[in-house]
Amino acid sequence: MAGLSDTIEAAVLNYLFKGSDMPTKPTELWVGLHNADPETTAADISGTGYTRAQLDPDSNSSTHTQWNAVASDGATHKVTNKGDITFAAAGNNWNGGNAIGYFGIWSQSGTSGGNLYASGQINGSNGVVVSQGTVLKFPGSSSGDGNLKVTID
Repeated sequence: MAGLSDTIEAAVLNYLFKGSDMPTKPTELWVGLHNADPETTAADISGTGYTRAQLDPDSNSSTHTQWNAVASDGATHKVTNKGDITFAAAGNNWNGGNAIGYFGIWSQSGTSGGNLYASGQINGSNGVVVSQGTVLKFPGSSSGDGNLKVTID
């Protein structure tokens, strides 16, 4: 289930109840691929050509250039990608040819480090297999139903 990281949840609680300032908003976002929930095991998958894919946040809440407007069904709020999120072509079978089950949204590029902002499962519990020569893409949609969804309730 996609959701906000413990770091972001703690920042909201400190803001509401302790009078703390919210962290500085990110100027870059990077989507990483993981074998397990990056909230508990932050290691990215490995593979030739693998690095986190960039998707920058919108410059303000009304532009909607990268992310669709936040949608709500009353109990759950979600945001989805408007633009495609595309990884480099796989130089070999990423993750040893095994399904990749999780994504993480990070503050830093590369294959490790940075602040985790949100995470979730890919294709439910099925994950995705990335074979040599494959280009993994989370297609975006301007209709509000991009393939990368982050929800909170």
